[in-house]
Amino acid sequence: MKTSSTNNTRTVYCGRSVPCVYSALLLLLFLLSSFTTLQAYVTSPGAVPVHRQRAFLQEITIDLCQTTTPLSNEQLSQAPKLLEAWSKQPTAQAAMQSEKLVARVIAEKKAGNGAADLTVRDYNCLLSTWCSLQNNAERCEQIVETMQAVGEPLPNLDSFKLVLKAWRQQRPVDPTYAPFRAQRILDWMIRLYSNGENAQALPDAECFDMCLTIWSRSGHPEAPERTEKLLGAMERLHRSTGAAKPRHTSFNAVLAAWSKSHRPEAADRVMDILSFMELLASHGELTLDAASYNTVMNTVLLTTEAGDASLKAQAILKHALKAQKRDPEHVQLETILFNSAIGALAKSKAPGAFVKARTILDRQITLYENGCTTCRPDVVGYTSVIACCAAETIERTAAFATAMQTFQEIETPNHITYGTMLKACAKLLPHDAPARRKAVRHLMAKAKEAGCVGDMVVSRLREATPELYKELLEGHSKKQLPPEWTRNIDESSKKKGRRAEV
Repeated sequence: MKTSSTNNTRTVYCGRSVPCVYSALLLLLFLLSSFTTLQAYVTSPGAVPVHRQRAFLQEITIDLCQTTTPLSNEQLSQAPKLLEAWSKQPTAQAAMQSEKLVARVIAEKKAGNGAADLTVRDYNCLLSTWCSLQNNAERCEQIVETMQAVGEPLPNLDSFKLVLKAWRQQRPVDPTYAPFRAQRILDWMIRLYSNGENAQALPDAECFDMCLTIWSRSGHPEAPERTEKLLGAMERLHRSTGAAKPRHTSFNAVLAAWSKSHRPEAADRVMDILSFMELLASHGELTLDAASYNTVMNTVLLTTEAGDASLKAQAILKHALKAQKRDPEHVQLETILFNSAIGALAKSKAPGAFVKARTILDRQITLYENGCTTCRPDVVGYTSVIACCAAETIERTAAFATAMQTFQEIETPNHITYGTMLKACAKLLPHDAPARRKAVRHLMAKAKEAGCVGDMVVSRLREATPELYKELLEGHSKKQLPPEWTRNIDESSKKKGRRAEV
């Protein structure tokens, strides 16, 4: 069949010119005429629209499954290709058609056809089809259990991984069910390998990580202890077999389980685990990453009183900076880590906290300028430094100077930034000082120009200079501000009012 294109709208088939809209249909009819084109079809996604692909696959599958005569070798050779094609179609239809194909080949084998056989790869295609759909982990588990019981073929590591992946994808995660089922699969794998029943069942680090992740996401009350125990089992298996070496993702799942528990002892526990991770890293047995420090920082801020949280946050950041210096390739510190440390200082309201906050920001700026693009300072960090300054009760003059310097460095201040700066004016400058009124006028003019005058800004204006309140609002009320003054304030932020403050 000779094909040539004459223009953008017509295609020539066998000497006849037809519109391009029919070319895909002609291709489909050509594919339907021969089983031998199936492999090329499967490996050429986009050649035919998806709905036509499915119709094509379903027609061939039905023809094969409903054949009453023994299947020919050519027909049997199409089953693996069809299973692979269906595995790329994440639909219930694909799963059911794959089941029919497997059942048909099994029936053919039981009828005495020696050529009828399915490989572990074929079964894994079936598993992959079910796994692509949520909440089908039990079916995946049944298939693997049957494979292990029959033994022809035995499930391999990929088979077990697909089952664990299916349990990880269960939504919503049932804390009393999914983690226990995943744990059972993992224990079964170890037992099969240890008893010599399946040499391919030895779990690797990915298997453990999937089970650890399911536990850490479950929110189960025992999740922290369960993940620690599982990590210990992982280490023992690695020592005895050389497989499943714990990695930073494994430890991170344990940290996440503790973080989600919100227990009072969680902060101390995650810091202890992090210290152990750093010890392993110092001996070259583990690679750290920024996620570990982020999780520990978040846990500390969630479960610790403001004063202690500030001290611990600074310690975590110090350790993270050292880790980044030792291994800048893997430990790419993120903006949120610096913001969290500065935010903890702002909440502590400790004398002199603004100096430490500004020091952290300066270190962050230096890292970013030296190539650490993941820690780019943002408006949240700058505003948090200003909030630290506003909370100072002793060195007020120095604190206001730092606040103003920080404000001037922000590329795009938001309404929280302006409100926090007005708070700094109210808290740090003498009430009758001309500098206070001058600063307030300047800030309000900038806020109006930027479209960042919201409830918080108006409230802080009244506190900073009540005598200028009506003048600077230009006769408008707090509830009826000009649209151009508020154009860059998100509606949800307007409703939060002062709760949006750092």
